[in-house]
Amino acid sequence: MKANSDHPLDLVAEKLGSLAALARHFGLTRGAINHWKQSGVPAEYCPEIERLTGVPCETLNPKVNWAVLRQSVSKEAADA
Repeated sequence: MKANSDHPLDLVAEKLGSLAALARHFGLTRGAINHWKQSGVPAEYCPEIERLTGVPCETLNPKVNWAVLRQSVSKEAADA
């Protein structure tokens, strides 16, 4: 199945089977997920979506400087 648009959530839907499956995973409505297509994927959901689908946080929400956050997590893991 080929994604119909360039929105990263279409790739997420392709990997999960549907956006309804994503909504169920987070206990959200399909309407909330549709809203993300207009307003952007909230940053707090991006790491879990990346873990589920492999779609990078940088693709889901390019407004966040994920490199800084990834460095922070890597440093914490190294210090543990």
